[in-house]
Parts: sequence; C-alpha cells; structure tokens
Amino acid sequence: MLILTEGLFIIFEQKPNHQPTMNTLKIKDYIFPIDTAKSYIKEYNQEDFGQTYTLWDVWVQGEEAPFMDEGMHSGNIRCEQMIATQGNLQSLAEKTIEVKGAYDYVTDEHLFTFYVLTHNGVKDNEITFGKIEGNKVAVYWKGVIEELGFEGDYNTNVPFELSCELEIKGMVSNEDYHTPSSVVKISVGSTNDDIDNNSNILEAITEITDNHRLNDEAYDAVIKLLCNKSFLETFEGDTDPLEDFISNFTHFTDDLTSPVPKNIIQKAMKKWRKVEMLENFVDNVE
Repeated sequence: MLILTEGLFIIFEQKPNHQPTMNTLKIKDYIFPIDTAKSYIKEYNQEDFGQTYTLWDVWVQGEEAPFMDEGMHSGNIRCEQMIATQGNLQSLAEKTIEVKGAYDYVTDEHLFTFYVLTHNGVKDNEITFGKIEGNKVAVYWKGVIEELGFEGDYNTNVPFELSCELEIKGMVSNEDYHTPSSVVKISVGSTNDDIDNNSNILEAITEITDNHRLNDEAYDAVIKLLCNKSFLETFEGDTDPLEDFISNFTHFTDDLTSPVPKNIIQKAMKKWRKVEMLENFVDNVE
C-alpha cells in the first residue's frame, strides 16, 4: 500500500490560469495524445492493519508519438493504493491540490511515478479536478519528472503537463471517507472509563502513529488525550500501554523518515512532563 503523508498536500479553491489542450500529454516540447479508454481514477476503501483508509489508483496513459528522433514512445503517470489524505474525489471537484515531493521517506515509497523508459518519481505536482460528470472527471495536471532517461534537457527535471478526462471506476462518499488522521480523531473521541476499550484504542493509535504521518489536528487530539486525567486513570493498574505508546511516539531518527515530526514530539513532551503519571516515561529530546 502506498501511503501519502498528509502534510505533503496543499489544497486550493482555484483553477490554473492555463490549461493544455484536452486529452494531451506534453513532455517539455513534445505532445502525446492520451488514451482515455485506458486512463482512470479508482477510489475505494481498504483495511490496513485493522484500520480502513480511502485509497486511490490513478492511471493516465499516453499513446505512442515521435519523440526526440528516438522513434515512437509512449508514457504513463500513475499511483497505486495511495491513501487519499488530501480529500475524497467528491470533495476535490473544482479544486487544486499540490504534491511537492516525489518520495515519501516515512513509508519508503514513491508517490506518483512516470514511465517512459523506466519508472521515475514526479515532483512539484499541481492537479486540478474539474466537475464530476457521470462517471467522468476532467483533470489538469502539471509537474516535473525527476529523471526521464534521455540526453540533455530530457534527462533530469523534465517538466510535463496534461489534461484528460478520467473514467471514475469507483468513488467513496463523504461519510465513508477515512484517513489515518480521521481514524485517530474518531478513536480519541471513543474513549471512556473502560480499561479494555481504552487499551484497544491506545494500541490502535500507537500502530497508526508508528506508521503514518498525521495532520496537526490529529496530533493535537493525541497530545490532549494523554493529558486527560480520566483517561489516564483507567491505566493505573497497568501502565505498559502508556509507556509503549510514548516510546513509539517520541522515537525520532530524522526529519524525513520519522513518522512523528520533531516539533510535534517536543510539543507533546513539554505537556506530558507536567503529568505525574507520565513523567517517568518521557525521555529528553535534544
């Protein structure tokens, strides 16, 4: 499963000023028709380690065309099983998202990839979704291919832009849309005075925060939860779940690969050091 860190996305309410000719893919100075019969977006829910997240499969297929005196070539841009942290398809109609990075270092996965000679990362993505018309949605997309594999200006950092009509093979309703952050916030809201319930919730949050980078709202909910006296009192007979959670949450390797950012860890520890029940579990962070 390809997991997209939630902090990588910026969402705008506007369309770009320039849109390329419909159903074309332009790689720098060369234009390829797009095969709309093979281009699609599929949005669906899938369980991951006991939690349900909304995923995207996206495929934009170019047709063969002459390229750089190198004969006929075709290319495609795609992602598979990418968690749709930026919003579900319905909520993104007539909006633009930005995906700046080509790689998610937390999960050790490329995000969108471009294929001509080999698979390569795509950065500086700006994707605008049009209106949803039946089972179709227009998409306007531009970005930079990190390495295309040809000589000179067509080797590294090659710009592209495309417009196409994507078939929608599946959509998730607003009510059924889930991300790691939304699951954490729901879990925090489901705590009570039952030790078994709270232990299961804390175990689930531990798993999520150990594998996914969340948004600030979800982190704030977690930090606040471990300052909640009523919640903590349910663990008075067994504090191991609290210790395990804090150990995972505050483990930091570097800014790229650590699931929890350093500034969030520092914010949490500043608050948790003031909680008597947690002080023995909180290590100092440089």
